[in-house]
Amino acid sequence: MSIVLSKEFRRYSLGTGLFHIFISKIAIVCHILLISMNQSYSFPGLWVDSLCIILGIYIILFMSDSVKQKCSLQRFQFLHITICTIIIIALILSSMNLASNSCSAMYSEQDQCQPSAQKLKIVLITFFAFTFLQICTNFIVTFVHTR
Repeated sequence: MSIVLSKEFRRYSLGTGLFHIFISKIAIVCHILLISMNQSYSFPGLWVDSLCIILGIYIILFMSDSVKQKCSLQRFQFLHITICTIIIIALILSSMNLASNSCSAMYSEQDQCQPSAQKLKIVLITFFAFTFLQICTNFIVTFVHTR
């Protein structure tokens, strides 16, 4: 069974894909800054942001054709649910990292715990929250549009 996607929905999806790529690139820069400040061991954001960039590219490529099969839309929704679950885990781990306010013990004390790191951690949690909300919104819009 084929479903024809409207022009408005395809535009919305293009914007969503570009949003994911943009936010993920900013978050990767924040993660690199945190790592350079000795504020993170294996912060979950680098791999989550990489997945969000892949999701953005997938959304853009997926919406390039206006006629889709039902099974490809189900696969699209499954991908959204999977990445949404991963982002929830990243939100929890990022919140724990923010709450712990710990620094890497392998560096001398003078290099640890820079004050701007706390702000970067808050920015990252905000990015994860926006990405989570955007993925949930996109999932709902896709579900409603395909009905």
